[in-house]
Amino acid sequence: VDVLPAKCLAELANNFVDSVKTGEIRNGKAFVLFPKILSSIGTKATVCYGNNDMTGADYSSHILNILCSAKWHPDCVTHLAAMFRDVPLTNEELQFVIDKILRMFKSMDLQELPPLIYQLLLLSTKGHKRLVLEGVSTFFCQQDNICRAQNHSEYSEEVSSVSQDQLRHIEGTVILHVTFAVKQDQELGREFIKYLKAGQQGSSAKIVTAFNMALALSVARIHRFEEPVFDFLKTAILKSYKDEDKKKSSKWIEESIPSSQHKTPNQKACDLGAKVLLNTFKAHDVVRSEILEQILNRVVTKATTPVSHYIELFSSTVKSAPQILLESLSVVREAIDYLAYLPTTSAEGLLKAVQPLMKISITLKDSLILILRKAMFSRLLMGLYDVLTRNPQLKCAILEMLLSQLKAYYEAGTDVNPPIVLAPCITAQGDSVYLVEPI
Repeated sequence: VDVLPAKCLAELANNFVDSVKTGEIRNGKAFVLFPKILSSIGTKATVCYGNNDMTGADYSSHILNILCSAKWHPDCVTHLAAMFRDVPLTNEELQFVIDKILRMFKSMDLQELPPLIYQLLLLSTKGHKRLVLEGVSTFFCQQDNICRAQNHSEYSEEVSSVSQDQLRHIEGTVILHVTFAVKQDQELGREFIKYLKAGQQGSSAKIVTAFNMALALSVARIHRFEEPVFDFLKTAILKSYKDEDKKKSSKWIEESIPSSQHKTPNQKACDLGAKVLLNTFKAHDVVRSEILEQILNRVVTKATTPVSHYIELFSSTVKSAPQILLESLSVVREAIDYLAYLPTTSAEGLLKAVQPLMKISITLKDSLILILRKAMFSRLLMGLYDVLTRNPQLKCAILEMLLSQLKAYYEAGTDVNPPIVLAPCITAQGDSVYLVEPI
């Protein structure tokens, strides 16, 4: 190519552009050859084509302008996107090319978009990462709106060639491509976070969309971006509920709805999180154990903070999907092992929550009975005095129970002082030591 005269190179470049317009060239070596042609043209001092004389660099820019202004055949777009990675481009030319590719999304079959977006992400290593991310996000948010409108109406001005399930599958593939690209180029991830935060300044509805949320959660699996993504999600959700409250706020509402029934934005966000986790638990078996462990761990470990919302979520999970939850019985059994160490309200809530499971699992029922028996002879003994004062007829039964319990820890040897076996009275969990038998 380098030995060809400038006029010949110019003819080849124009022939390539014409072939793209007609769709005659859809793959092959021409896409590999064109960057070399442009590069060679750029080195020429003068290019004469028709009645015009230009420098090689100017003519190369002229060809790029003609190519990006022309109508591309949809079958050429992905090949062109890959080709432009090898084409020398100024910052303005790169923006022109990316804008052109983004505009071509609407002309293409949705099934063909994932490989195109993959090439576009590779092209973004040259620059304009934010433009690529914003273009992809905007397009799929529009597609979601179209699908949603079609689900509510038999007739729609815009006809989509795919169902909502197919669209979700395509979006999932695109999200995988973006996440992989972020792993390779963390600057792309930082630009995505900036894009989300910038969108937050206006209407949150434009940025808090199904596609953006799915992409954000996927990116959050990369450790570096976990904290900024979840900070954004918390802020965006709370802002949305606060904006909603402002729209609904009025003296009439305050007078007609008791304050106890009015939920704060934080409470609404908590309810939303519980709903998402519950639906995810029912829909995706691969994350069930993880969700259950996270819920019950918080019930067990956060003894000094309110855990009622975690217990309510666990109870809802048990009621809505008891058979599914049987697959993770080991996690439930591990949690109820700590019943004796939980605050009274937490223990009562956890017991009520697992009741539906005991009807369908004999093993869980037997485990719980053993745990309750142990607990009865530890912390639950504290209530026996109140029971006895209200029910004097139980005096003999209670004394017999206490005597049998005392014998289990009594050391009969005359040389032991005090005559108590202390070792079984305590237990260790990690770095903590707990009193098991409060003799």
